[in-house]
Amino acid sequence: MIMPLVEEGHFSIFMATLCWSLTEVVRFTFYSLKELDMFNYHNLFALVVGFFRYNSFIVLYPVGVTGELLCSFKAWQHLRAKPQGQKEFTIEMPNTLNCGFDFLNIIMIGIPVIYIAFFPGLYMHMWVQRGKYNAAHKKAISEQSLVVPEEFREYRTIPGLTKLGPYG
Repeated sequence: MIMPLVEEGHFSIFMATLCWSLTEVVRFTFYSLKELDMFNYHNLFALVVGFFRYNSFIVLYPVGVTGELLCSFKAWQHLRAKPQGQKEFTIEMPNTLNCGFDFLNIIMIGIPVIYIAFFPGLYMHMWVQRGKYNAAHKKAISEQSLVVPEEFREYRTIPGLTKLGPYG
């Protein structure tokens, strides 16, 4: 409802759509790998997707939200410039339902308030998820480094080596 009201080619549309598109492609690729049971810490493709999943949000989320808020502002400017009777998505009173809806206020007040209320929690949740992912990755790498290769698992005597007694 907001994007068609923004002037064509405005950079805020590019910011919002690029950031959210990249975020969703990485997110759904990550979830697909997990659902297909193809995600492990030894698969290079899974590691690259996991890296982007838990690191790209650091930049993409704030830039995407900024793009959306700029789009809201540009839509608000567009709607505010129209005469009172021509405003899209607005229901004025009195009417048969006896209720009103002002899309102009939703754009200028509602959307920013929602972002102020919920974006910090979402962003911090992603930081926590990033920490869990990095901890699991480090654990998997350390466990892999402790695995003894098959050729070294059996004891072999070394020719010319004499056994020492219990006290040297």
